Amino acid sequence: ALVSTSISGSISSASLSVTRIKRTSARASGPVKDALESTMPCTRKVLLEICNDAQCGTGSYTEVVMGRNDLNEHLGSGQYFVSVALRSNDYPVVSYLDSSTGDLLITACSDAQCDSKSTSVVTNTGVVTGTSQPNCDSRDCSSTTSIAIGPDGNALVAYFKNASGSATEITSGSLALAVCTDHTGASCEERVLDSGGVVGQGATMDLLADGSPAIAYYDRTNQDLKLVICSDPQCNSAEVSVIDSTGRNGGRFENRFVNSIAVASDGRIAITYFGEDDQDLKIAVVSTA
Repeated sequence: ALVSTSISGSISSASLSVTRIKRTSARASGPVKDALESTMPCTRKVLLEICNDAQCGTGSYTEVVMGRNDLNEHLGSGQYFVSVALRSNDYPVVSYLDSSTGDLLITACSDAQCDSKSTSVVTNTGVVTGTSQPNCDSRDCSSTTSIAIGPDGNALVAYFKNASGSATEITSGSLALAVCTDHTGASCEERVLDSGGVVGQGATMDLLADGSPAIAYYDRTNQDLKLVICSDPQCNSAEVSVIDSTGRNGGRFENRFVNSIAVASDGRIAITYFGEDDQDLKIAVVSTA
């Protein structure tokens, strides 16, 4: 069973720098569009491709069908917004959403090649947004998942919790984090990290050196890119910062969220995202010292 708690944290100004990387067009084409579309989370079934060599050349990988019921064709309900992490033994753990139920699921592999696996329902996230049509061009692909394995070997999953009851008329939603007591997602606690309006879309997560989650996401109500940093690996408290408030800066490109986060060895946090108003690809570097 999932136990839900709200985390109250202060809002501060982060120490950061923002740099424009590349100007794109409203309807990008060629390599830019190809690169962006390669990151899009919209799919109909969950596949895990395990490379058989360091180069992962053509034909040198094993494809494993994940998801509910292990269907080998397109799933009627649709399973979307996939994120993958590796345990310390290199066993894959995958998070994703079921569009028909709104369930957040984790499939955990029992070996490195995922010859056997188990699937757990972590929680219900409400109506899944961005899954009513076969591609993202005319819809809001905003329900994302982002999984990491904490220092205790247990799963952490950041996600958008839709409280609106609608996939298209989104009026209320929050950023949530599932803190699990194992890697399978069979028992987890939910932390509500930011709420009020529509916040938490496009969530992307990495871990600090001590295992504390850092999550970048979009505040749709205020049109800001935001960052929440947890105080400990279980995120018992957290601090929220506004990273970019100069226009619409949630990392959304053609209705898809394409932002990404990474923590450097010196503790700095790098966030890449897309500025809708100026059509720029940007990077924000945040100091945590």
